Amino acid sequence: MEKEQIKIYLERMHKHYSEFVNEYTKDYNQFKDYKGTTLTEFYSKKTLEYTNKADAILNVIEFINEAELKGY
Repeated sequence: MEKEQIKIYLERMHKHYSEFVNEYTKDYNQFKDYKGTTLTEFYSKKTLEYTNKADAILNVIEFINEAELKGY
């Protein structure tokens, strides 16, 4: 896979995970009055999971961009 294809794939995955975060945050907000319930725990856990994945992908994208600027 070429570098550009990898970057496009990573950007797509970052967008995908960010959209998941938005959806789970909306769902969590619907149930926030029921703190400590299975639903709030589920949505809270999923929001954190997808936030971490989106952040990790963003770090890789930034690493690739820095490497390109340095000529690697």
